[in-house]
Amino acid sequence: MSTNLIDSAKVMRMLGNCSPMSLRRWMALPRDPVPAPIVVLGRRRFWEESEVRAWVARQAPPERKEYISQLEAEFTEQDALRQYALTPEESKETNESEF
Repeated sequence: MSTNLIDSAKVMRMLGNCSPMSLRRWMALPRDPVPAPIVVLGRRRFWEESEVRAWVARQAPPERKEYISQLEAEFTEQDALRQYALTPEESKETNESEF
C-alpha cells in the first residue's frame, strides 16, 4: 500500500488555513494532538494524509468539515491547473470548448 505524504502547507490548509504557529501548538496538545510528521528532511516535514484526515474528522464540528472539504476541492483543482500550466481563465475556455 502506498502512503500519500503531504507537506506542511497542505496540512495547514486542511486545518482551515491555520498558521505555522497554530500547527505547532496543535501538535503539542496533551490530549489528541495533530499527528507528528513521519518524514523530516532538513526543515521540511511531511505527514501521512490519512492520519491528518482522521484527526480532522475527530476534531472538527460538521460545518467545519464541510468548509475543509471545499478547501481541499479548490486545492486539488489548483494543483491540476499548475500541472498543465493553465490559468483559471484558460481552464474555463478549455472546458467551454469541449461542449
